[in-house]
Amino acid sequence: MLTTYTKDQLMAQWRLRHGLEPMRGDLTVELDGIDSEAWDNAGLMDWWTEMTANAPAEMFEQRELWTRCTAKTASGGGTDIELPASSGCRRIISVKLSGWKREGRLVTPDSQEAHLQKWEYTQAGAESPVAIVYSPLHMRCFPEGEAVESLRAITDGDGETFTMDSALLATMNKYS
Repeated sequence: MLTTYTKDQLMAQWRLRHGLEPMRGDLTVELDGIDSEAWDNAGLMDWWTEMTANAPAEMFEQRELWTRCTAKTASGGGTDIELPASSGCRRIISVKLSGWKREGRLVTPDSQEAHLQKWEYTQAGAESPVAIVYSPLHMRCFPEGEAVESLRAITDGDGETFTMDSALLATMNKYS
C-alpha cells in the first residue's frame, strides 16, 4: 500500500532504523565538527535516489508526464522524446506513442534490442515497439510515432513529501 511521508517523518524513520532515535529526554548530545543533520539528510536522499532507480516500480507513486515531454522525428526512423529537467523524472516506467499497438519495451542503450534499431530492416514494429532509455530525461522510440499518448514515470515529487510502499522502510538500515 502506498503511503505519503513528509520529509520529517521519513527522517525519523531513517534515524530510528540507524539506531539514532529515540534518544533519552534527560540527555544532551553535543557533536564537535560533524553536522549530523546534514549527514543524515545526505544519507536519506542517497537512499531515496537508490530506491527510485532500482526498487520495483509498483512501490512508488507513478505520474503521467506525457504532457510535459517533446517528441521529434529522429534520423534513422525513430522518435526522440525529451523531458525537461523541471519534470523531476527519476525513472521512466512506460511509454506509448500514437500508432503503437501496446506500450514499448524499455531497453538500455547497450542492449541487443537497442543495437537492432540501427537498421531499417531490424527495427521494431507497432506490434512490439522498443524505447531506448538513455536517461530519465531522454529516450528514442521505435517505430516512429507522431505523438506521445502515455509516458508514466517515478518523479522527485515536491521534495517535501515522499509516496512509496511502506515496505521500503525496511531497506533503510541496510543502506549507509
